[in-house]
Amino acid sequence: METKKVSIVVPVYNVEKYLQSCIDSLVSQTYLNLEIILVDDASTDNCPAICDEAARKDGRIKVIHKNNGGAASARNAGLNIVTGDYVCFVDSDDYVENKYIQRLVNVLEQENADAAVCGFWYLYRDHLEKKGFSGIHTVMNQTDYLQRFLTDWTCGLIWNKIFRKETLKDVRFTEGHKIDDEFFTYKVIMNCKRVVLFKDPLYYYRMRATSVMSASSAYEERLLLDKIEYTQERFENVINRYPQLTQAYLEDLANSLIRFKRQSTYFSVAYSEVKKLIVKYQKRILVSNLNLKLKYSFIRAIYFEKKTKNSIEYNRQRKYEFFE
Repeated sequence: METKKVSIVVPVYNVEKYLQSCIDSLVSQTYLNLEIILVDDASTDNCPAICDEAARKDGRIKVIHKNNGGAASARNAGLNIVTGDYVCFVDSDDYVENKYIQRLVNVLEQENADAAVCGFWYLYRDHLEKKGFSGIHTVMNQTDYLQRFLTDWTCGLIWNKIFRKETLKDVRFTEGHKIDDEFFTYKVIMNCKRVVLFKDPLYYYRMRATSVMSASSAYEERLLLDKIEYTQERFENVINRYPQLTQAYLEDLANSLIRFKRQSTYFSVAYSEVKKLIVKYQKRILVSNLNLKLKYSFIRAIYFEKKTKNSIEYNRQRKYEFFE
């Protein structure tokens, strides 16, 4: 018997072409004890009507219509009303396997974990790419998973995970950014004692041209500024709570500053922010026990500039067929 309720928070904005597919995948879950919260962030297309019709057909669906505030604001609105024992997030232009919730809940409960993580697919028009955890089944404590954040970018994703509700009690999405997951997920992990990972790809992440190939330079700079802010914030929060991770996170900070310095040469505001962080952390990095090769690279990054390939142009040159 499914005694535990799962709340699924779905931010919705102008995705009428894909929304019904997302909703269909959620209402057809093999796990039935669900609360599906569709948060319409002032969509200007047919999404509000699609949400309302879905709620009319399935009593497990709740709809919030709110003023536009972005995905973080929409997710927060959904989090504020969840009543489930477990919580997960699905993007409204994606969809999931019908056993998505069942598998996440089973693994979570079998391992008495606070969070469960599955694999996923990148969905292009012409093909699929499998992503995520490459092992079979692994249980980690919070410090090991926070260590993994430094080498595995999928750790920061929000939509291939399920959490016990109590791990979210003091965590909300930081509004006003172009990236949301990174500012959120590591904070939840700090509230988790056990995290279980398994490789089964159960989530389909739709690769859309609007977010990848049509980005402006201003948008690209905003993303870089978010990464700069997130890296510093995460560094300070993690080492303050887990001093045993200081060496690893300081090494990551040094490498990140080197990379940010090169990337920011295209953008005046980001360049200024990176220089501020270099001034703030350079002494700590240079007097630390980090290896000499990294320190040398850091010094070169301070005094020499080397432009890297603009990621907008890189994505435009890729041969994949993106969705609109």
